[in-house]
Amino acid sequence: MVESIEAEKTLKRAAARRDKGEEDVRLLDVLIEQAQSVHDPDAFIELLERPVENQAGGILISTVHGAKGLEWPLVAVAGVNEEDFPHYSRDNPLSDERLEEERRLFYVAITRAQEQLLVLHDGACTVLVALLLRAPGKTACVSPLV
Repeated sequence: MVESIEAEKTLKRAAARRDKGEEDVRLLDVLIEQAQSVHDPDAFIELLERPVENQAGGILISTVHGAKGLEWPLVAVAGVNEEDFPHYSRDNPLSDERLEEERRLFYVAITRAQEQLLVLHDGACTVLVALLLRAPGKTACVSPLV
């Protein structure tokens, strides 16, 4: 029994690392695309090295992983659509373990809001949106993304 619990923990950690790795690859793809559009590599490197400035009234865009432990008065979670969040496809179906990890990530996302939470989706009822609408004690504006 102890061995199976440890094996399950190991598998969950590996799945989380894989998900983080996939996110890192997507971010690198965006970075490469941006770098290819720049004609002055030194200016691009200087831009990357410049510290991010927090501006009053500004908007911070973050991944769910990057938002862990942080809170804001208003949080908008975009892309809560079937096959996007939770992420799966015909080639990569959701196992019970992956669904649980996606549920945890969604929980992290929605609990970052101190006052207002906006959940944006394409209008189709998803598992996570349905769960959110039934959640006691949370008020949310759940709107189709148009």
